[in-house]
Amino acid sequence: MKGNGLDAIKQLALKHAEKVVMLLVVACAGYLVYATLSHESLPESNSADNLTQKANNVKRTMDDYTWTQAVENAPGEIRIHEPLQTAGGVEIDPNPYNPDGNFDKPIVPPTELRKDPRLLAPYGFEGHGVTSLFGFLDPEEAERKELARARDEAVRARDQQLESERMNAGQDGFGGRGGRGVRGGRGGRGGGEFGFGAMAGEDENRRPVNARMIRAGVSMEGSELIRAMSCAVVMAKVPLPEQLEEYKKAIPAGRHYDPGVDYPQYVGYLVQRAEVTDRPELEWKQIGFPNGLYNGTSDKRRFMPGVSADAIDRIVSNWASGLEDVYDPRYGDASLTMPLAPLVARNWDNMAYHSGVPLASDVEEETIEEEEDALPDDAADEDLLFSGEADDGMRGRMGRELAGRGGGRGGGFGRGGPPGGFRGGGEFGGRGGFGGRGGGGGISRAGNQLKFDAETGELEVEVPFLMLRFFDLTVQPGKRYKYRVQLVLNDVNYGQPRDALDKSVLARVRKMRISGEWSEPSPTISIPQAGIVRIAESSPPRRGAYTEPAATILVESFGLDERGNALQASTEIENARRGSVMNFTGDVDTLVDQGRFIETVEDFTIDTGVVVLDLSGGASEGYPRGEKEPTHALLMDASGRMYLRDELDDEMEVAIHRSVFEESDKPGMGGGRGGGGRDFGGDFGF
Repeated sequence: MKGNGLDAIKQLALKHAEKVVMLLVVACAGYLVYATLSHESLPESNSADNLTQKANNVKRTMDDYTWTQAVENAPGEIRIHEPLQTAGGVEIDPNPYNPDGNFDKPIVPPTELRKDPRLLAPYGFEGHGVTSLFGFLDPEEAERKELARARDEAVRARDQQLESERMNAGQDGFGGRGGRGVRGGRGGRGGGEFGFGAMAGEDENRRPVNARMIRAGVSMEGSELIRAMSCAVVMAKVPLPEQLEEYKKAIPAGRHYDPGVDYPQYVGYLVQRAEVTDRPELEWKQIGFPNGLYNGTSDKRRFMPGVSADAIDRIVSNWASGLEDVYDPRYGDASLTMPLAPLVARNWDNMAYHSGVPLASDVEEETIEEEEDALPDDAADEDLLFSGEADDGMRGRMGRELAGRGGGRGGGFGRGGPPGGFRGGGEFGGRGGFGGRGGGGGISRAGNQLKFDAETGELEVEVPFLMLRFFDLTVQPGKRYKYRVQLVLNDVNYGQPRDALDKSVLARVRKMRISGEWSEPSPTISIPQAGIVRIAESSPPRRGAYTEPAATILVESFGLDERGNALQASTEIENARRGSVMNFTGDVDTLVDQGRFIETVEDFTIDTGVVVLDLSGGASEGYPRGEKEPTHALLMDASGRMYLRDELDDEMEVAIHRSVFEESDKPGMGGGRGGGGRDFGGDFGF
C-alpha cells in the first residue's frame, strides 16, 4: 500500500510539473510589469528637450565670455598686462646679478672605494727533466777535511824546515812532499787540496787527464755529499705589468691611495704536481721542497710547503755553491726565482732559463750600443781616440749597474714590513725588498731592485714579466709530470680603514696574504734515466737494397764509486742504427777526483734507456772534401718522449770528450826538483 502511494505521487508530478513551472514564470512577469508602471515619471522641466536646450545655452555663454567682462565681474582678482616701454635707454644695475666666483664650480668626485684587484696567474710554462749528480754540503765531512788540511799544513811546515836545514848544510834538496818526479813514482800527497801526483806506472787503470778541462757544475772541495738524483726544472712568466694595471683599476687614486704600497707584492707561491699516466684525469697533489736546515731538533720541518724568499734560504742552505746565473737579473725575483740547483760536473746551459729571458751579456751589448748612439759623433770619436779601453769601460760600467740592481738576499717582492708566516711557518714572511744577487762564494740569488717614478711615486716596470723558476728534486726517472702554480701576494687592503673598502672586500676575511687562482697546467715534463746521449758522427747508407745509415753516439753517465765519490763515465757506441738502445755494459773510462784523473772501471753499466728511432745525414756529396752533411737523430727516452739531436749542437762536447780521454804516451806527473817542492810539489802535488 505504501509503495502504491509513492507511485501515485510520482505520476502526479510527471503529469502536472510543467504546468506549475509555467504558472510561476507568468506570475513573475506580471509582477515586473506592475512594478514598472507604478513608478513616478520625470517632471516636464527635466525632459530631454529641456535639458538639451540648457546645455546649449551654457556653451554659448562660455564661448562669448571676454577678459573685459571678467574684469567687470571681479576687478580685484584679475589684472590685464601692459607692454613694457621700448623707447629710451633703461639701465639695469648688474651688481646684484654678479655672483662671487665661477658659475661652473668644480664637481667633487664621488668617493671610490678600494676593491680587490683581479690576480693574474703565471703563464708560458717551460720545463726540462734531468737525472744526474747533485752536490750538497756535508758539515761532518767538511770538519774532517779541515782537520786533514791542518795536518797537511803541519807536515809541509816540517818538511820546509828540514829542507832549509839541508840547504844550509850544503845538501841538494829534492823538494818537499811534492815527490821526486821520477818516472813511475808516486807524486806524494800534494797538500791534500788537489791530490795530484799519481803516476801512470803506479796504477794501470789510472792516468792523469791530458787536456785542461773547463770546470762544469758546482765548485767541489772534496767534503761535499754527492747524490744521484732526478730533477725537474720548471719556469713560467709572472705578468707584472698586467698585474700592476689590475691594481690601478681596483684601487682608485684617492685619499687612501699610496703608490709606494699599492702595487703587486709577490711573496711566494704554492706548487701542485700530477703524474701523467694513462688515466684521463690528472690527480693534483701539493708538493714540498726539502728543507736544507732540517736537523730533527731546532728545525723539524723536512719539507717547505711553498716557495718564498725565506723558504728558498732554507731549501738551498745545503746546496753546494759555484753555479752563477747568466740571465738578465731584472727578470729575477728573490721570492719567485730559485737559484740554480747544484749540478755536479754539468752545467744547466739553457735548460734553466726561460726562452723569453735574455742573457745579461746581450743586455750589456744593447745598452752599450744605445749609449754610443746617444753620444755626439765627435764625442764618440774622441772616446775611441784617447781611450783604447772605451768598450771595456762601458762594459765595466754596465756590469756595475747590472750587479747593483739588487743587494744581498732581501725579502719578498716589496718594501719593508712586519714579518709574517703563511700557514704559520714563515714561508711567506716579511715584505722586504726585491733582494739581489748573492755575495761572492755563495749561491747566486735572483734580484731586482724596485724603481719608482720621482714625481708620481708610481712603480716603474722595466721588463715584460718576471721569471718564476723552481727545481723539484723529488721526481723519479722514467716518469712524466705536469705542474701548476698558485701565486701568493701581500694583501694591499689589509689594515685599510673600513670606510675606504668596498663591500666585496669587507665580506671576505682579510689576511696579510692573498692567493690567486691556480695556473693552467704546464707542458708534460719527462724525467730521463741517468745518462746523456750525444751525436758524434755518422755514415750514410751504403749502396744496396738492405743498408741503412749508422752513427757513432757518445753516451755519458754519472755515478758514485764504492767510496761515495762522484765519477763521470762515457764511451762511444759505434754503428748505432735504427732501433738501437743506447745502453752499455763493459769497461769504460771514468773521470774521478773532480775530473783530474781518468780511471778505467770494469763492468760499468750506462743505462740511458734511449732508443734511436731514425737517422739522417752523413752524406759527402755536394760538400767540400773532408766534410759531410751534419747528422740528425730522432730519439725516444724511457718515458716515451721523442726529441731531436743534432751533430752540430753536440760538436763541442764531443770534441772535449775526445781530447780529455785521448791516450797519451807521456810519462806520469811527478814532483818538482830542487826548490820546487814548495811551489809545486808541496802545494799541488805535481
